[in-house]
Amino acid sequence: VHAAEFAAAREAMERGVGITLGLPAKPSSGGFFGAVASSGPRRMPAWLTLEPSLSAVSWASLEQRQGRPAEEGQLSVSEILGVRNTGMVLEMSVRGYPQPFTMEFETAEERGRWTRFLELAVQLLVPDSERAEHEAERASHRQREMEERRSLNEERRKRLSEGLG
Repeated sequence: VHAAEFAAAREAMERGVGITLGLPAKPSSGGFFGAVASSGPRRMPAWLTLEPSLSAVSWASLEQRQGRPAEEGQLSVSEILGVRNTGMVLEMSVRGYPQPFTMEFETAEERGRWTRFLELAVQLLVPDSERAEHEAERASHRQREMEERRSLNEERRKRLSEGLG
């Protein structure tokens, strides 16, 4: 069932879509003062595509320099730990990044389609040899996210009860 759904979506994924991409800061590897705090994700208009032959999601900024995208990147689907539609943006959690990549689409329908496209790509394009390790990483990532949300909710409840008391 998933393979047929993926085959039907493949052309649209390879054609791509215009988005506003939020690139998270990659954690620094030390330096004199250790990890450098960033002011949040960099946002840019970009073109997002799937390259099934490479099992990769690619993006390229719409800004051009000398006839080429000013910035471009590629992520192996094996690096994608989670895809979530928040109702405002699509968040893609990626191995090695503390914050998710964010993608803003023109319409809610497009955001929903691409959420499903990326979920299917992860399910079907991660090599069998990496599948068990990938699933374990995804489960660990989901557990960390749940713990973070639980902690935030507890803090909110505490602030709310202090404000009422």
